[in-house]
Amino acid sequence: MPHSIRLRGPWEYQPLVHYLPLPCGQLQESTRDLPPRGTIELPADWGRRLGAGFFGKVRFTRTFHRPTGLAAQSRVWLVIEEVDWQAVVTINGRICGEVICSAAIAPRDYQTCPARLDITADLLAYNRLEIEVSSPRLTADGHLIERPGRHDEPGGLMGLVRLDIE
Repeated sequence: MPHSIRLRGPWEYQPLVHYLPLPCGQLQESTRDLPPRGTIELPADWGRRLGAGFFGKVRFTRTFHRPTGLAAQSRVWLVIEEVDWQAVVTINGRICGEVICSAAIAPRDYQTCPARLDITADLLAYNRLEIEVSSPRLTADGHLIERPGRHDEPGGLMGLVRLDIE
């Protein structure tokens, strides 16, 4: 029977990029005048910390110890229940997956929510998990793509992040 460990928080967050509107309707990446970093309890969107109108990329970081009592055949899965819009997941400096909110728009190499990433081989005694979330969805030339039901909503880690041990 699987055992779950919820990674609620506190999580550190750091805005990396914000998208600025241009007169032509495109959004342009900028690293100037970013909101300050801080801590947040998850799941949550970033609106209360960064403002409801913040669009961009935010790194969420959480440290945790290796779960105890793992047998040789044990598997540890990182589960991300919901992200808005897209995330790159790194554990201990290694990218272990990319996650997108919807199967209808996911490129082949992405997992969709809920995402389940095997991190067993990456675990150390003390681990650093980073999830870089980008929101909203943009075209290659910087135009906004509608997010059904979340058009003007802030992005973030909208669902639980947990470890499932099997």
